[in-house]
Parts: sequence; structure tokens; C-alpha cells
Amino acid sequence: MAQPGRSSLTVPGRALRRLYPAMALILLNTVLLLLLIEIASRGTLAVLARRGDPSGLVPGEDAIARLRAAYPGRADPEIIALRSAMEHRLVYEPWVQFRMPDRSGDFVNVQGLCRRSDPAVVRGTAIGGEGAPVGGAGSGNAARGHAVAGNETGVGIQTRVGIAAGVGVALPETTVTVAFLGGSTMFGFNVADDQTIASCFARQGPAHLRPNQRLVVRNLGQPYYYSAQEAIALAAMLLRGERPTVVVFLDGLNDVIQPLSSYRQVPFWTFKLQDLMQQEASCSASRLWSMLGCTSTYGLLARMGVVQWGGPAGQAKRWEAGYAMPEGIDLERVATAIAENYLRAAELARTLARGYGVRCWFFWQPVPYVGYDRSADPLCDQRDLPLFGRVYALVRQRLPEHGDMRDLSDLTGKEVALPFVDAVHYSPALNARLAQRMWEVVGER
Repeated sequence: MAQPGRSSLTVPGRALRRLYPAMALILLNTVLLLLLIEIASRGTLAVLARRGDPSGLVPGEDAIARLRAAYPGRADPEIIALRSAMEHRLVYEPWVQFRMPDRSGDFVNVQGLCRRSDPAVVRGTAIGGEGAPVGGAGSGNAARGHAVAGNETGVGIQTRVGIAAGVGVALPETTVTVAFLGGSTMFGFNVADDQTIASCFARQGPAHLRPNQRLVVRNLGQPYYYSAQEAIALAAMLLRGERPTVVVFLDGLNDVIQPLSSYRQVPFWTFKLQDLMQQEASCSASRLWSMLGCTSTYGLLARMGVVQWGGPAGQAKRWEAGYAMPEGIDLERVATAIAENYLRAAELARTLARGYGVRCWFFWQPVPYVGYDRSADPLCDQRDLPLFGRVYALVRQRLPEHGDMRDLSDLTGKEVALPFVDAVHYSPALNARLAQRMWEVVGER
């Protein structure tokens, strides 16, 4: 029995009582230190983006001056707000795996798979293919250039009767729906709704349409999409009962810059989704590592090269694995496979469309890595990526074999002074010129 006035704890118990406060203090200080490091890391990453880091969506103060020329007529706060609206967030979409989420704002408006075009619907003024020119790109005024208010699908717009001038014959109004499929360049990354290729195409439409024709454009471009995924997107569109008159494809950039994806013919986010689906079967250590990989501290260390993305195995960061070259395969084999896969995807889309009475046009797009003097452009990607040169050469050799394929890769630097607004995405001026070249082809048939 313990004597009165003496502790009943044993010697180990008294030692533990003395040790506990010290352990608790160490644990608390450790948690506070990690929290402070995380806050500091997040702040450092924000400062890097603010200084115009190439991977940042928001341009830094030193980059604004370079961007003013690429965004004529826009004030500095508008440029920052526009590029801030381009945050990469994706949501699940059946058949095609993912898409941009619905959003509304001053510069970017997305509903479902479709980004708003401004204008979205126009009527023709031309007779025999000739007509007055329409307002310039980037006007943002749906009433300018004979644009007609309406939704992007044309649903709910009444049919009218057009009179062919000088002929006096009443013609029923016909609707021509043009759907645009492609990656982030077709989506219009870092440009406003009214400056995308689809919007420029619509704005130029009245000069190419007859008075009884109404043009409806649908911008279905999505970041990370490439030729094979776009063929699946077309199939899904037809499966939903949507049947455009013409489908315009713009490809090349994502087919090559995402070589592992296009080589294996899987969507870009496949590797990340595989990880997510396997998490339930993974061990606790793997899940813990996955959680640590989401912290700003880990991100900053990876950026500094202290650690490697992908965990202890030292693999490439899984969400961007699509950017990697296939392991153990030489460049020539990869280039040949990517070129052949592109042509097969085009044939799949062509065959599907033909069965539904839809016309397809395939355009091979300009990139900063081929036929462009990047040294004079501070905005575009300065890396040398030899895979582009080889794939582009192979595809260009094959394009003449197909009457519905055209090469537009020669536009950069020749006809447009400022073709890019960031590493790879197009300026409003290049979008307008691409739309003109597309009209030269689509309007000839």
C-alpha cells in the first residue's frame, strides 16, 4: 500500500510523466514548423508565377509589356484577368474521359463540351460567293458583321426565307453547322471567347455565305485532346444525335508534345486515372506518399530538383506522364507511329462522318518548333524538340494523298507578326488568319 503523501506511480510511470510534456512540445513545434514551411512554399510558388514563370497561368509584371502587343486593345488588368480565367481544372466526361468544367465569366464561358463563340450564329450577305468584308477579329460585338443572336446549337431559332438579290427567287433558309474539334489551341487557351478560331470563322462567315444561309459554329476544342480522342468525341457527338454539317479538325501540337499518349493512343490523363483507380488496393505508405505529393512543399522541392515527381520509385510525375517519350523506343519509330496513328484517327473520323452525311476537314496546325524563328519571340517555348520536325515531315508527305487534309503549319512568322500568346497557344491575330485559311478550303466545296 502506498504511504500517504507519496505518489502511487511506479518509477517508469514517473519517468513517462516527465517525458510526456517534452514529447508533446516537440510534436507541436514540428507541426508548426511543417505548417510554416508549407505556407512559405506556397508563397514562393506564387511569387514564381507572379514573376512570369513559363508554367504560370498569370503573367508577371515583367511579362505584361511583352503581352500588350499580342493583346491589342486590352488594358493590363484585362490581360491578367483573361489569363487568370484559364485555370486548368477538368471534370469527367463519358467516352472522352474529361473536359473543361462549366464556367461563366467575362472572358471564358463553357457549357458541357462547348465553349461560347461570339458570334455563334451569322447569316450570309454574299451572292455567288462574294460579299463585303466583315468586322475584324476580337470585336466582341455579336451585332457586328451581320451576326445574329442565338445559342450555339441553333436550337429555337426560327427558319426564315431568304431572297436572292437580283434573282427575285424566294429560297428557304438553310443552316450550316460547323463543329470545331481540337486541343487547347482550338479551345482558345489564353484568348477570350470572341477571339477563338471558331469565333473568327463565324465573324468572317457572312462574306462566304449566300443570303439564304445561316451559319452556326460550335467550339468543341478541349485542352489535351489530340486526333484519336477527337475521333472518339465525334463518335460520341453522333451517338447523342448531334449531326453538324461540317466538322473541322485542327491537330499536330498535342499529337507530338504528348508522345506517350499519342503513341499508345490513350487520353492524356489515363496514367493519373490508373493511379486513382488502384489506390484502394495500394498500401498505406503509397497513399501517404500520394498525399505528400499534393503539398506545396513537395512541389517546390520537385521544382528545385531536390526530389523527383512520382514518389520513391523516381518515376515521372504521373499526371504528366503523357508528355514523356516511350521508353526503349528510338525517335524514328515513335515519329512514324505518331504519324500513322494520326492518319488512322482521321480515317476513323472520316468514315464515321461519311455514314451520317457529315463532311470533315483536317488541318495540320502551326507550332513554334517547326519553321519558326523562336529566337525573336520571347513568349513562345524556346526548347528544341526534334520529334516535332520528324513527325511534321512524315505527315506533310502524306497529306496530298487525302483531298480533305490541308497543311497550315507554314503560317507562323510569315503572315502573322505575333503568332503566340504563351509557350504554344495562338494569338488573336493567328486565330483570325487560321480562320481565313479554313474558309478558303471549306468554302470551296
